[in-house]
Amino acid sequence: TVDFISPTGTPTFGTNAQQEVLTPVRTMWAGDANGDGSIILAGGLSDVNPISLAVFLDPANVGFSSTYVVNGYRTEDTNMSGTVILAGGNSDVNIISLNVFLHPANLGFSPSFVILQQLP
Repeated sequence: TVDFISPTGTPTFGTNAQQEVLTPVRTMWAGDANGDGSIILAGGLSDVNPISLAVFLDPANVGFSSTYVVNGYRTEDTNMSGTVILAGGNSDVNIISLNVFLHPANLGFSPSFVILQQLP
């Protein structure tokens, strides 16, 4: 069982490993859509790229629509909703954007800030 609600809940390793989203609910940073151990919004190795590829290269997306929804729990599904969405409501890119901009170590609110995976 993982407890991110109580102040003495499940400990995590590293600095800023959890973020309080609602008092007292905490979460861990999500958005490593390419599985490289980091969350990157802008620049090389951006986690937006695999989301774009999943949407645009899905065989059923015959119109190459940026609002097309890919069904399934995939690496690119940053919010674990069972869908991969590039643009529009519930976009997986929004998760990456929010996490990068709201990370406590991103003091300059830089879109190229990198959140690194922290393992013990």
